[in-house]
Amino acid sequence: MRGRTPYGMRPRYGSLGGVGLVLVGMLLSLIVVPEAHAAPRRRPAPVRYPVGAVDSVRVEGGTIRATGWAFDPDTAAPAGIILGVDRTITGHAANGYRPDVARAMRTSAFRGFDVRSGPVPPGRHFVCVAAVNVGAGFFFRILGCTIVDVGSADPIGRLDAVTSYGDRASVAGWTLDVQTWIPNEVRIDVDGVPTAQVRAMVPRADVGLFFPTYGASHGFDVSVPLTPGAHWVCATGLNLFDGADKNLGCQWVNGYAVHPFGVLDNVTPSGSGLLAQGWAIDPDAGGPATVVVTARRSDLVDPVVVTVAATDQRPDVGAAHGVATSGFHANFTGLEPGPHTICATISNRGYGLDRSLGCRTAQLADRRPQGNVPSIVPLANGVRVTGSVTDPDGGPVTIQVSVDGTPTTGTASPNFSIQRTGLAPGSHSVCVTAIDRPGSVAGVSGDRAWRCGTVVVGSGQTPGAGTGGEAGPPTTVAPLPGHPYSLVDRDGGVSVKLSDGSTLWLFGDSAEKDAAGNFKYFVFGTAAWAAPGQPAVTRDAWTSQPPRFATPVQDLGCPGDKPHQAMWPLSAVAQNDLVIAYMENVCIGEFGTESRGIAVVRWAYNRFSPPVDQPIVGTVVNQQLRPTRTYGSAAVIDPTDGLLYAYTCDGPVGGGWPDAYGPCHIARVQPSQAHVLGAYSYWNGSGWGANDVNAAITMPPAPAGVNHPVASLSVTYDDVHDLYVMVYSPWPGFTDRVIVRAAVSPEGPWTP
Repeated sequence: MRGRTPYGMRPRYGSLGGVGLVLVGMLLSLIVVPEAHAAPRRRPAPVRYPVGAVDSVRVEGGTIRATGWAFDPDTAAPAGIILGVDRTITGHAANGYRPDVARAMRTSAFRGFDVRSGPVPPGRHFVCVAAVNVGAGFFFRILGCTIVDVGSADPIGRLDAVTSYGDRASVAGWTLDVQTWIPNEVRIDVDGVPTAQVRAMVPRADVGLFFPTYGASHGFDVSVPLTPGAHWVCATGLNLFDGADKNLGCQWVNGYAVHPFGVLDNVTPSGSGLLAQGWAIDPDAGGPATVVVTARRSDLVDPVVVTVAATDQRPDVGAAHGVATSGFHANFTGLEPGPHTICATISNRGYGLDRSLGCRTAQLADRRPQGNVPSIVPLANGVRVTGSVTDPDGGPVTIQVSVDGTPTTGTASPNFSIQRTGLAPGSHSVCVTAIDRPGSVAGVSGDRAWRCGTVVVGSGQTPGAGTGGEAGPPTTVAPLPGHPYSLVDRDGGVSVKLSDGSTLWLFGDSAEKDAAGNFKYFVFGTAAWAAPGQPAVTRDAWTSQPPRFATPVQDLGCPGDKPHQAMWPLSAVAQNDLVIAYMENVCIGEFGTESRGIAVVRWAYNRFSPPVDQPIVGTVVNQQLRPTRTYGSAAVIDPTDGLLYAYTCDGPVGGGWPDAYGPCHIARVQPSQAHVLGAYSYWNGSGWGANDVNAAITMPPAPAGVNHPVASLSVTYDDVHDLYVMVYSPWPGFTDRVIVRAAVSPEGPWTP
């Protein structure tokens, strides 16, 4: 512990040196001299100076770093440490963990120091380390001084290799800026022309071993293009702070053409699939080029991949490029109907890189029977299935209805109604298939089998129920054609029926792009009204952009990376044409959103003066009813007691596995008090209380264990059957299924 310090220097305690005098002068300027008072002369207290040692002094990242240990016998607190570099001093504390000091000196283990100066310029510097004395004697004790040479601030490094592979070259090496561990950039020049510039971040274990302070991530391996012939390639390490850019070296390299090339000529329907054709040549493959052709229906579905060899005869290509055996074709079968994007890429062999031949879009027609099966109705002892089906190839369509595996046939021209009797009470499986008629037009062919449903045949007073079938085509909610918003794209639709049969729509966002792909507008929280009998035809007010239904009336406290404030509709109810909407406060950024709780918004509808082509603007009556739990994800008004029931279901932030969702909760309130938090009461499984800590509703296990919603949910009152119906998307959310539950009261219990 009391041996020599780095650089062959022993700690000096008597002589101060240049920096020591600077330390003395700066510390004396802080001294407050007490007034003189007559007092009895006392024996002076023994002088006990701090004890310590400097273990190392070295240059790191453009700064000077000193390590060691120190403590003052006059205090249990960590000793103060002063680091002086030339005429600059900085204060620190010796509170680092040093068990070796504790064992040797019988003191606390927290006596170490590891201190660093600010940036220092290149050149020679006088460095001293001192410990502050808190008892009698001089104000500090020098632990050691030395002279440190700081080298040039220019980057260092080397160009290791320039390797040619056809018409490209790999340029590899390393560089670092001696003033920082942060990787600097390297510029690659080809024949004196800057060609590439990247940050040198490739791990290089050899560099990290030789320069441990700076780490290993300072390598570079850059690919640059070359034309045929000789080229002079140079690498330059770019300076970050003090200093100048540094040439790392130059090398000669030869380039030559080796990339494959070709054309994807066309994609056409062929039979029940698609046929892609083209040609491809790989100059140094030593044989036919290999082509990978993909067919993709959407970005959410993995593509169908076909790999072929370019072995077809193409005399036209042979006349132009000297290789007649260069054509290729790829057949795609088993595709879904609709538009497909077909792309082709030559897989390079030898030198060079893969070469994309581009993409083409082709439409694959659906020649299967088309239609829907909207009704599977239970009878006293059977079932009736109705629908409408046509075949693009013409003629009537044979329909097969299988109940528990036993088929019954009928004919659709285009409507059909097939009845099956003699069924016992209980549950029966019902499957409907339309038999395809063969045709001569290319496209997807085959029978159309709809998803099987279930019918429950009743017994006595027990009613029956039917599920399944196939929905008809969807209807777009939009203004009339020709309206400025007729092409609007709107998300998050929430609807509420008004007393005269009209509909109020609330949307999360509304957007439209121009022909160049730029946004004409993008606005959150809009609303539109639709007349009775036309719920999908909105009568929007025309301004420069769709008017907002609700705008935050107070700052939501959004962070810097999510600066945009918005309100997103979750649910809405109406009582006596007073609409109450629950909307989530949202902070939006480029890479995500953050919730800021639930707002309550009101809007009064005047049936005698509907808002035809007029802006619809609600009133925010409570900007943040709740900061966290989102009661209002769904809402319904009980026609019996007139109370508003608001639902919420727990779930992990950012998603999770099915068992991570739930439970669900319910609260109720007088509609006029929906904006008052204290007016709500909560269902705890047996009654209503003022605390929602134990609030939960009963949700029996659903099919496949999908017990709770993964996002939003909808609850509505079915006045025909006097039931409450809950609908939500099951896990993981991206699915064409929904879970449907029913209950006789808003709080349940809910059916499986």
